[in-house]
Amino acid sequence: MEVTKSIDLGYATMHMRSDGILVFTPKPDLDKLKMEQLNEIFKTAMQLTEKKPSLLYVDTIKQVNLTDEEKNMVNNSLKTLIRACAIKVENPMVRFLIHSFNYLFQPPTPIKVFSNQEEAIEWLKTF
Repeated sequence: MEVTKSIDLGYATMHMRSDGILVFTPKPDLDKLKMEQLNEIFKTAMQLTEKKPSLLYVDTIKQVNLTDEEKNMVNNSLKTLIRACAIKVENPMVRFLIHSFNYLFQPPTPIKVFSNQEEAIEWLKTF
């Protein structure tokens, strides 16, 4: 796998892999995203994916807090930009919360949580 395009946002890095998977990696000290940053992330994702619905791998280092408005914005944007999303989360409690959210609210975009990158990428490749 080769990185074809990469952009450093200062608070996170985004890159497109040669297999068509978009990767979002927040910096270790990031604990909050503002609406302006979310807009910048989606604009960057559109640029990297050339506005084509893509697969997204999120490599979380720790949980990033979002307001309800920001969560709604992420949910609405995922529908048009992402075909499926795999999130690597090492914290078992956070994994449980995300699994519960998916079960209760059944988001339109398939989202699954993993404890390692390899399993996450393999799952994404099924789409």
